[in-house]
Amino acid sequence: MQGNFSRILVPIDFSDVSINALKFATSLAHETQSSIIVLHVVQGHGGNQTELNREEDKPMCEAVNEQVQALLKAEEITIDMLEIVVASGKIHEVIRKLADIKNIELIVMGTIGEVNSITRNFKKYVMGTNAFRTVEKSNIPVITLRKEFPRKEVKTIVLPIDVADDATTHKVDYARIIGRAFMANVHVLAMTEDHNHTTDIAERLTEITNQVCGVMSDAGLTVITSVIHSSDIPYDIMSYAEKVKADMIVIMAKKAQFLEEFLLNSDEKTIITKSRIPVLSVKTKLPNS
Repeated sequence: MQGNFSRILVPIDFSDVSINALKFATSLAHETQSSIIVLHVVQGHGGNQTELNREEDKPMCEAVNEQVQALLKAEEITIDMLEIVVASGKIHEVIRKLADIKNIELIVMGTIGEVNSITRNFKKYVMGTNAFRTVEKSNIPVITLRKEFPRKEVKTIVLPIDVADDATTHKVDYARIIGRAFMANVHVLAMTEDHNHTTDIAERLTEITNQVCGVMSDAGLTVITSVIHSSDIPYDIMSYAEKVKADMIVIMAKKAQFLEEFLLNSDEKTIITKSRIPVLSVKTKLPNS
């Protein structure tokens, strides 16, 4: 996959937020000519099965298929290439396994909001457990969105650039794909921490920002650049995104040092759990990029 997504996975439990995720994914699929796999996981049924295909499971699968088709009709959702998968087990584990089996390139799922923390220095993160675990464990990009986000198109993207993160540009190609799909405006947000603003860092940040702007401009996208010297990076990113009425924030989820898995740091957790705007979490470069 070099220029588009081709397979999008949407876990759905028929809640309002998962229906919003399906609408959002459908809009993206139309623009990128992608297929959608709708996944419904039945918990506590027959152990862990990535796809229910036994004879005794047929009535349940047929019932889920009918429910999905009724939902599509009621919500006036049209999908050209659709597959419905019914599975059992732990949701985040099923998502991860199915993503590998079906060569999924993007996951879109709803999440739950947050509980106010006691103080800003003692943050408590509360999100849908399965969405959180999916973001943390998945090796492919995940878009999480909340119930109150009704829009189905992406017209404005906020792309924070962090000079302290060597992998910060890995997310650029994904932002470009979604930006191209909707011909979105891309706000390249150069971020430095107040205590870490030196001439060398400023020069490096300018260099990276210019590279990113070149990629977006070459894709025919309108680019707006801003520089923020921040004492609270995640809150400043979210504040900027709300100010420009953004439809998506694109962030990196970085690999923990000495570990083979990805672990979200506090800034990433804050953005994912508190953002009222959909968040695309990216971990790796595009294949062959």
